[in-house]
Amino acid sequence: MRNARIFTALPLLGAVLLAACQDGEPTAPGAEDPFLTQEDAMALDVLSFEGGIDAALALAAGPVAAMGRRGMGFGARAGANADVSQARERFQEAVRLMEHRDSAGAVVRAREARRLVARAGQTAAGGRFAAGVVERIDAMAGWVAENPGAWVDPAGLQGELNGLGEQARLRLHQNDSLGAGERGVLAEQRVRQRQRPGNNGFGGGAAVSVGLGASAVALATRLLDEQGADDEQLLYLEAAAEYQREAEAALDAGAEGRAIHLSNLAEWSGLKAVVLPGGVTDEEARAMLELAESLYAEAAAVDLTEAEALFLARARTMIDHGAAALESGAVRAVVPLWRAAVICSWITG
Repeated sequence: MRNARIFTALPLLGAVLLAACQDGEPTAPGAEDPFLTQEDAMALDVLSFEGGIDAALALAAGPVAAMGRRGMGFGARAGANADVSQARERFQEAVRLMEHRDSAGAVVRAREARRLVARAGQTAAGGRFAAGVVERIDAMAGWVAENPGAWVDPAGLQGELNGLGEQARLRLHQNDSLGAGERGVLAEQRVRQRQRPGNNGFGGGAAVSVGLGASAVALATRLLDEQGADDEQLLYLEAAAEYQREAEAALDAGAEGRAIHLSNLAEWSGLKAVVLPGGVTDEEARAMLELAESLYAEAAAVDLTEAEALFLARARTMIDHGAAALESGAVRAVVPLWRAAVICSWITG
């Protein structure tokens, strides 16, 4: 569903120079270096997590791979790939500096790495990438609030995400898309670090998460086939498919944390293919509600296993939550409504 247009068939549903350190923000309590900001301390902490670098790079990997599959310009693809490679090197250098107790140097390299990831994503996905990243920070904060048992220190994590979201929106308002994207990369790292092993964030493990990712890609494909899609939507859809391919490979390799993360990105990118980043209209949100209700009715009519019944109950809660939010004027209700539609689509196969 493109911005400013509703579903046509229901019930189916740049480059900017890298910045140096920024000062003047509150210092992190207990930080080893009193001159580190809270963001800086968080950035160093996520690098101590084994999957921290992978979580950051994954955010740009799907859109960059989609560029190649869709035959986009060689020069742009080469630049985006180079940014991802350089980001990996800067992250690795940040880890080495941490090991040598050079916190200030590690902070600089980690920040440069995050901005390179943001630039690669922006090159691949276009001007809406930063807006999509800001929307994802808000969505992740919502997921933590809805299922706190899936996260380590959920209250602290939600506070961090709210702070990063506020900073990202400020940077976006100031036309600093890389600054906004950088906060999104850090949020992605923190969420993956704090997610409890084997928990996909709302019940079920890696296999369920990968199944939901496949259902999300299939549902988005079906909707865009019916209503038509522009090049931007097709790029997001291809990114979703790329994330899903990588998620399935990770599951086969026994890398459950990576599989959960990538399948979640597949689900998210499927939504962004249907509702492009940068603002959801009331018509789009109401169309998503109608889609979710229709798919729920289909799922409720089949013989359910005990596990499927639990997931269907969660979908019902998400629909009710989304409907209430929509009635109060919050068009962000589209996120739980999409997840409910995906769950119902997964149940019916």
